[in-house]
Amino acid sequence: MLALQRVAGNRAVASLVQRQVAPPVVAPPVVAPPGVAPATPFRDPATLTTLTLGALDDYARERPDWMTDTKLPEATRTQLMALLRWARGGSPPPLDPCRGFTVSDLIAQTAPARHDLEVFARASQQDDSAVPPDGITDLAEATTLGTTIRELEARLPRADLHRGLGQNDEAKAELAELASSGLAVAMGDYFRRAHAYLEADNGGDSASYRRVHGTVDPLSYLGRVDDVRNFHRFQPALLEQLITNRGDRRRRLPLVVILHTGTDHNAAFHDDSGLTAVVKNPLNLTLMIEGATTIEAAGGRVSALARAYGQGRRIQQVMLAGHGGPTSIDIAGRPDAAQSLDSSGAPGSAGRRRTERFLRQLVAVMVPGPDARIVLNACLTAAEPVSDSLPANPALARAAILHRLTTDPSIATLIRNTAGGRTVEGNVASVGAGTYIDPATGVLHQEITGDEAATSSNPADYVERGHEPEGAARSLVVLWARDPAAATAAIAARRGHGFTSWGDKVITEIFAVFESTSDIAALSRIAERSARGLSEFDNPSHQTPGEIGGLQQDDPSESMLAARVRAFSPDTGKIALDQVRLPKDGSRVATLHTLIGAQTSLDPIRHHLSKPWLAVRIADLLPLAQAPTPTRAHIMIGGATWLHAHTDAFFRANAGAATRLTPPAGSTIDDLTDNDPSERVILEHLGIVRAAPAGGGGGAAGPTVESISRVGRTTDWLNVRSAPDLSAGRIDVLRRGARIDIVGQSGRWYAIFHGNQMLFVVKRYVRLIG
Repeated sequence: MLALQRVAGNRAVASLVQRQVAPPVVAPPVVAPPGVAPATPFRDPATLTTLTLGALDDYARERPDWMTDTKLPEATRTQLMALLRWARGGSPPPLDPCRGFTVSDLIAQTAPARHDLEVFARASQQDDSAVPPDGITDLAEATTLGTTIRELEARLPRADLHRGLGQNDEAKAELAELASSGLAVAMGDYFRRAHAYLEADNGGDSASYRRVHGTVDPLSYLGRVDDVRNFHRFQPALLEQLITNRGDRRRRLPLVVILHTGTDHNAAFHDDSGLTAVVKNPLNLTLMIEGATTIEAAGGRVSALARAYGQGRRIQQVMLAGHGGPTSIDIAGRPDAAQSLDSSGAPGSAGRRRTERFLRQLVAVMVPGPDARIVLNACLTAAEPVSDSLPANPALARAAILHRLTTDPSIATLIRNTAGGRTVEGNVASVGAGTYIDPATGVLHQEITGDEAATSSNPADYVERGHEPEGAARSLVVLWARDPAAATAAIAARRGHGFTSWGDKVITEIFAVFESTSDIAALSRIAERSARGLSEFDNPSHQTPGEIGGLQQDDPSESMLAARVRAFSPDTGKIALDQVRLPKDGSRVATLHTLIGAQTSLDPIRHHLSKPWLAVRIADLLPLAQAPTPTRAHIMIGGATWLHAHTDAFFRANAGAATRLTPPAGSTIDDLTDNDPSERVILEHLGIVRAAPAGGGGGAAGPTVESISRVGRTTDWLNVRSAPDLSAGRIDVLRRGARIDIVGQSGRWYAIFHGNQMLFVVKRYVRLIG
């Protein structure tokens, strides 16, 4: 028959077999040579369902014929084979995010719960939707998270969900809070129907929705509050007052208009009680425009409100509220596409003309005189622009600063120059929420609690009493250019106040560096490129290399400042700073190894590590000579720089001729990387087949089998053999269309579970299903 098959092929054999099929023959067991014990004996069947899914997968890979154990009950075998097919199937397979769950708990799941667990696993790996928190070890919690993501994805685009509930640890934690609240369906319906923005990358929009929903359903305001898009971002008292104010057309009170951007990437403007106080003040009639999509649309609505509600068809006071900087303030747009008033363009440029058109339109509907006010509720709008490329010569640098103050004004200065004598107020620093109105007079004026000098127009005030590093650094640059003696006096006066907050410590070091170097160009660079990141560097979410990347320069000022700030930073801040210094300072390799190696695993510091920054010295961080005996830090750095060519080479050198990676003593690869990437994924990427002897023998001659879990159907009559070799004994013949359980592969052969044995068929005649 073998000769017939070789000459005439399977069809001739099938014709013969239809008339006469040989009785099955039991395959002889694979026997290890004398003195060689099986590497992986069969496990006690009673313990298999107590394993974690990851441990079961490892056992199957080390003992590909595990299901042939005669002591294994049939029902248990069927359940375990089905579980492995589920865990290893799909794209991506659910295996890695579910490795820590207990087999018995997984087997007990209902079909709907299993589907939601698949959603959890997919979202954990694909990073294109809402993303669950790292380190989920409770199966019920994982399933609930999957349910929540499924409910959200049925209502909102995945891109929106990823932007608002998947970009960082804060957002992932908020997803868990949303799942616990049971509000996913209601929230999804709200954002879809109201066209509200799920935008804040820290999960703030979801958190604000839950907060407001505790008092009133935000969707109940749809159709009741004109010109407002994101109801969830405001206090219910503000929204209720806006409804009342819209109904008052008697023109008895001065009109105040708040023009509020709808884009808010970090939820800085949410739940602002100061804004509520402005709207509720009884001395004004206050209306709000929030969420306009273009500057022109915002301007048109301002004019319309002036005509409909203003005394004399004019506005008394205006608040512009949005994210800002020295030359811009957001007032319109969509997520990732904010539209700003901008003073940075050259006179006559398209952006500058657009800004000036809006300002002329605004001023035209305002009452004249200094009692009319325009208040910029935004960061740094009154801070003067500084340059990160000043001449090294102090005299030339000073001249350049003074020239820029006249030719490149701040956005507050540009508005003031256009406002025709009306009062304009901005902030010289990056500030938090404050109060915006004098309740006794109804006059708009900002008071930033804890940073009262932020609205001062005198830079000496902020040098002496400010608390935010970027604002202080910019103010010092301007003050020094105008009056070096006044700058020296303000720094000296500051020391007498004894300020001790995080921002004050950073300011102290910035000023100390400037005093020791007198390098105004370096101070200007720090103000422009890294002071903003240092302002919030006490917040773990901001302890990343990207926040303080300007400190990479190899000059005395920035090297000194980086070292000074590092001295009082937490370990996660040190990790970020050391990566920034890597390009210029090779000694940071050793400090990073120490800091990273002290961590329990990769997840707690993943956010603080940056693959592009680590790649600068990747060969030093992952020396190939140390790959066979890696440290904990080596494996975690490898996980953080996964898919870099050198990292691939490091893991390949670590594996050597083996089919497993070698972790440090007392650890596993998966524990150190938190399964992202898992050892399985690394090996697959490297093309290393994790195979074991067909019978689990530790050194027995014969083929090795890579454990897989699939189902197939034969496409023709097919011989079943005792080994993956045409010369091996034929055990049986399968009819065309027969269903087979595929449990492994070896070259061009599949290993199948057939007749309580692991046997082999040629892949060519098998079609995978499912």
